Amino acid sequence: MAKKEKIDYKNVKINPEALASTQIGEISNDEKGPFVVLGFFLFLLIAAFFMPNIVNFINKKDKVIVDSDNSSNVTPGQDGASENLVFYDLNDNLTITLDSVLKIDKFKIKDNTINFRITNNGEVRYYFNRYNYFLELYNENNTLLERVILKKEGIARDNYKDYTYEIKAETASAVKKIVFTNIPIDGYPYVETVNNVLTCTKNYQTITYSFVEEKLTNIDDLVNVPNTDTKYQDNLNLYRSQVSQNQNIAGVNATLNELATGFIVSTSLNLKNVDITKLTSDNYYAVDTLAKVVSFEMNARGYTCK
Repeated sequence: MAKKEKIDYKNVKINPEALASTQIGEISNDEKGPFVVLGFFLFLLIAAFFMPNIVNFINKKDKVIVDSDNSSNVTPGQDGASENLVFYDLNDNLTITLDSVLKIDKFKIKDNTINFRITNNGEVRYYFNRYNYFLELYNENNTLLERVILKKEGIARDNYKDYTYEIKAETASAVKKIVFTNIPIDGYPYVETVNNVLTCTKNYQTITYSFVEEKLTNIDDLVNVPNTDTKYQDNLNLYRSQVSQNQNIAGVNATLNELATGFIVSTSLNLKNVDITKLTSDNYYAVDTLAKVVSFEMNARGYTCK
């Protein structure tokens, strides 16, 4: 049996004060408890909802994210450029996901055009008129060469459309990277018209936009196609159909005259009396549209506006 050690109590000091309790924690039973739990579950639900988009963003291939504040070639606020651009290397295998449901692929540069396919993988019809999507074309040094506005139309669910946009010859030979970006109207650069008029020209067409205090009031569209044009008959048939439709719209005066040298189409719109939704041309804008909107978007359609 082990021998018990004898303890000397002579040197033990006894504190006569009563023992004090020490708080090491607190459990609250007030009303904040349920709200904390609810907030935690809401956080988990939000994280779960956005997780696919986060994963998709991280897993994108063939892209470089560039903060344009660090680039001397693209200046936000001056030409409508976005502050953050996602550059994609242009090649035959490029596939881009836009707005989570659109797949863009089959890119090809041919005969001064850029061609691609947009597929709607969503559950409902996709309407481009909800946004201001632009395709921007850059050289290998990330210098903006040209900007193209996408057609504001719809694509049915589980369907696709092939697009062809004309671009400049110098752009076609130098483009190496592309950007798809949604530029809000607030990001369009300010434009001051000369004598309240903005004139946009392209090929055989001249469109004159008239403004009052930088707000659109009238449009005069003149098309003069010579009979030497390689697609003369196709163009003639197209414009005949358009004039026939426009003549039945209030506020629109449309005529087509055939001459020995070609044909001329003249269309005038008094926008205060026009239901713009009945017109099919994207070049026609509603009354009171700002001059900067007309200028920025028409330039992105390949027109020269001044």
